[in-house]
This record gives sequence, structure tokens and C-alpha cells, in this order.
Amino acid sequence: MADAKRELIDKLQKEILQLEGYRPPPIGVQELMGLGPVEAAFPNRVFPLGTVHELVCGNTEQATACGGFVSGLLSVLMQNGGACLWIGLSGNLFPIAFSAFGVEPDRVIFITLSKDKDVLWVMEEALKCAGLAAVVGELREIDFKQSRRLQLAVEQSHVTGFVLRNNRLCCQVAN
Repeated sequence: MADAKRELIDKLQKEILQLEGYRPPPIGVQELMGLGPVEAAFPNRVFPLGTVHELVCGNTEQATACGGFVSGLLSVLMQNGGACLWIGLSGNLFPIAFSAFGVEPDRVIFITLSKDKDVLWVMEEALKCAGLAAVVGELREIDFKQSRRLQLAVEQSHVTGFVLRNNRLCCQVAN
């Protein structure tokens, strides 16, 4: 009975993704990124590229872990060239540390802003640039309309975006 439930859940996840516009790769043409269990956790066992991934953090420790996780993903996304734009509110990044994740720090463009709306605007414009491998934005809040704008931008460029949300990370930054 448990296998039947698991199959039903897998089927529903795939149907929901298709309704959201995601098209799985043709059978036998999966582009695996080599992420092992991370990749296997996604429907169709493929990490979706050319979309926006949102990671929600409850505290600074979680935000740091998410930043490390995204940095590890960037090392794979940037293997074939391209640069990454990292837009944040905190300015707490140490570029040399990216080397520990296999990312060349000189291929990451860091921008520090003071308002969520500015981060979102820069993210949206950057996600339209097909020459980038990825765009990462750190912010406090994002609503459905803003999220949809980011998704529409990546549908044209196929750039992968990451939104790192953490209310506590940026509490000292004034709006």
C-alpha cells in the first residue's frame, strides 16, 4: 500500500509541475548535474534549471547554510563558463570563501543594496541576461507578483535564479 501511495504522490507532483509550465526532459535525455540525493529529491529526478528556486531561512545559521548550499550548486552551474550575480542586503559575504565550494570568486559579481525592492529590480533585470550562469538574491520578503516577474524573466533567458529569504539576516538594515 505504501508503494501505491508513493507512486500516486510522484504522479501528482509531475502533473502539478506540468501545469506550472515545467517540461521534463525527453526520456533518456536527462541532464544530470551530479548532485546525487539532492537531484533525486526533485520530481523526474532532475534538478530544474532555468527557473527560480526560493530558500526560506528562519535564522542566520540557516541563511549561512543555504548560502553554502547555493554556492555548491553554483560550482556546477558555472562549470561551462558564465558569471554569477549575487545581490544582497547584508554585505557579509567573503568572496575568497567561494573557492572552498569550487567557485572562482572573480566570476561572481557582488552587489550590496539596502532595500528589498532594489534587490528584486536588479534580480529581474539580471535574470533576463542569458550570458549569466545564475543570479542569487538575498532579501527579506517577496510576494507572488514579484516572484512571478522573476519566473517570467527566466522563461526567456533560461538563467537559474535563487532567492535566499531571511528576515533575521537583514534586520539591522534599514528600509
